[in-house]
Amino acid sequence: MTPAQLCELNLTDVAADGATVQVEGDRFAIPAYARSLVRAQLLERARQGASPADPLFVAPRDQQRSSPSAMVGLLGTVSRRTAVALPERHEPWITTPPTAHWLRRRGLAIAWIGFPYQWPPATGANVR
Repeated sequence: MTPAQLCELNLTDVAADGATVQVEGDRFAIPAYARSLVRAQLLERARQGASPADPLFVAPRDQQRSSPSAMVGLLGTVSRRTAVALPERHEPWITTPPTAHWLRRRGLAIAWIGFPYQWPPATGANVR
């Protein structure tokens, strides 16, 4: 998600258990390791007296919807405090899509977990 998309989220866009989020009409699963953080944000907004139609992320001073530039700053602060490098959409010196090496340098790991179903499918017929 982009910072602008994060800023557009309302409380009703996120499931109460923090498991899914709806963005521009599509529902996406939130990774299990991040659900507690999302749930904490929901609880904090409820503590602040937010209604379901209110923004998920607000500026601390005026409680208005966060701007994309403020969201970039917030993500940068969280990134520095947690030592988790955020991938950039575009880095001028990268001319190809990110590789496993590029991801590892930024603290992200990938691992093959296999196909989610039998491959090739057992259809009884040869697929050409």
